[in-house]
Amino acid sequence: MRSGLLALVILLATVWSGGAAAGPADCRQRACAQIVDAPTAEDVAVEVRVGREVVGRILRRYPLVEDPGLQRYVDLVGQSLALAAPRGDLVFRFAVIDARGVNAYSTPGGYVMVTREALWVMRDEAELAGVLAHEIGHVVAGHVVKDLRLAGRSQGLWTSLLRLVGGGASAGEVGLREATDTVMERLFNRGYRVEEELEADRFAVTLALAAGYEAEGLGRFLERVAETRGAKSPTHPPTAERLAWLRGLIEESGCGGHGHRGSGRFARNVHASP
Repeated sequence: MRSGLLALVILLATVWSGGAAAGPADCRQRACAQIVDAPTAEDVAVEVRVGREVVGRILRRYPLVEDPGLQRYVDLVGQSLALAAPRGDLVFRFAVIDARGVNAYSTPGGYVMVTREALWVMRDEAELAGVLAHEIGHVVAGHVVKDLRLAGRSQGLWTSLLRLVGGGASAGEVGLREATDTVMERLFNRGYRVEEELEADRFAVTLALAAGYEAEGLGRFLERVAETRGAKSPTHPPTAERLAWLRGLIEESGCGGHGHRGSGRFARNVHASP
């Protein structure tokens, strides 16, 4: 535990010093996106329970990459972002999964997963930070949790799946199963709506800057994916529209070109991994 904490402190110190050398301090001090609804402790407990169930299903389909060093590195980058995120009621967790395709997923409760193939497309730590920050944005904005507040049904009456999960033993198990089905359907079939993706992009730019990273990382990654994997983007909005949106956000921030990129450290931890 102590070695992990020390590594996180060293990582954060390096990120922040890199950002300080590159641009104005206020680029690291901008307020992040606000939570739409302030959840109660009970809401958070149920959200985490649902997230754990979803993660269990995902890992049965796509196991964790067996590389402790790589897993630790990605988690440390994620934790540096999570420190600046406005969900202090959640413990965010980050992992690399062995799945085909360039993608990343986030679940209720703060679980964020990126595919190994996505890491191989990336070129620096700012790109990794941008992708992880985007997924944190989905969690903070409650894009999937909102579905759970609307989509439950018990005894013929529509109600909140979150309420069902937190109910008695029988109703709780039924609610948990239905909630998990709803999240899996959203993540792997329906996907996010355009406005949700763009909201998460806005959060990603702000959070990357707050953590001392260069804000252009997410855009560079998406552009490379489009160039190397064809015109079809793995994201919901068209790539050109999304890149234009990101450029506008960065211009609006006044912090373009500032912050930490971390190419060398990323190469040592990702492209040098087995």
